[in-house]
Amino acid sequence: MKKHLTVIRSSLGKTYSRRRDLLAGLLLAFAAFALFVLVPVWTTPGNDIRFQLSLLTRGTLTAMVLLSVTNAVLISMHLHLRRVKARVATQETVGGLAVLGSSIIATLGCASCYSTILSAFGLGGIIFFGKYHAYIVTAVIVLSGFAVWHTARRIEGLCDRCVE
Repeated sequence: MKKHLTVIRSSLGKTYSRRRDLLAGLLLAFAAFALFVLVPVWTTPGNDIRFQLSLLTRGTLTAMVLLSVTNAVLISMHLHLRRVKARVATQETVGGLAVLGSSIIATLGCASCYSTILSAFGLGGIIFFGKYHAYIVTAVIVLSGFAVWHTARRIEGLCDRCVE
């Protein structure tokens, strides 16, 4: 476990070595969090930001912050790879977008987002997301961590199967 954390810490040091990269990462985290809050506001009639934030439980808010930071880190790492290496495999960009999309889906399971789920997935989606929300969010957090770890390995040159 210590070895994995060392790889991640080293790759984060490279990713955020410039001050503007750190600022961009913070802006990405803020933008991801704002997106998580604003999607239900935009899609639910009569909803506003204050009401939306009042509906969030401590657990949901924690998950949203964690997913926002994880997405920002992952996107920043991919941008670092793009900057450092002239050619970037398409799978890296697709992987980053997949994590962002799955994070958005994970936050749709909150009770305040049911109209969004209904419009996207129907009544069955409401029941499924409502019942299994904690499992979905946990799976997305684990997958996001897994993606960060593999991207960190790529930055450190430890990935044997990565496409150059």
